Amino acid sequence: MKWFFSVMLAAMCALSLGGRVGAADDKDCRAVLDKAIKALGGEENLSKVKAAHWKTKGKITFNGEDHEFTSKTTMQGMEYYRSEFEGEFGGNKIKGVTVLAKNKGWRQFGSETMELDENALVNEKRNVYLQVLPMTLLPLKHKNFKLETAGEKAVDGMPAVGLKITPPDGKDFTMYFDKESGLPVQLAAKVVGFMGDEFT
Repeated sequence: MKWFFSVMLAAMCALSLGGRVGAADDKDCRAVLDKAIKALGGEENLSKVKAAHWKTKGKITFNGEDHEFTSKTTMQGMEYYRSEFEGEFGGNKIKGVTVLAKNKGWRQFGSETMELDENALVNEKRNVYLQVLPMTLLPLKHKNFKLETAGEKAVDGMPAVGLKITPPDGKDFTMYFDKESGLPVQLAAKVVGFMGDEFT
């Protein structure tokens, strides 16, 4: 089951301005971020979003086999979060729920329910902002997030520019934005799976 939870978390993550490196780099970072915010509807519209709900349907491939899964996620800010997933893996139907409410959280798999301990809570909060930040971007303007340019690369054959983002927990990740439209197109981060293993 360990590999399943790791792969599941990676799949969900696929679907975060304080210290400065330099004035030129800071200007470049702000230009990329401002363009992305505009591409998502603009700061005024994004600031009105207090809560969101989305559904995901996809496939996870391992051991050469495709396994379909569905998930439903609801969030209010980055302090309240509920995610449910369901799928069939190796002939077994798997259902799970994760809930966060400020500094508390719990997780359920099948009939087993457990409260999130301090480490699990920290890791789950990180997973939340890795999912939420590409949809809102506005928190990245806060002084608690440090931004640096991270070069360019092709994402699905299209040029994209990257920002290295260091959030308050100090665990940086990289977000890439389509060079033409400004939209976020890829996020790369190290995360901790449900069983405590770290992976990209």
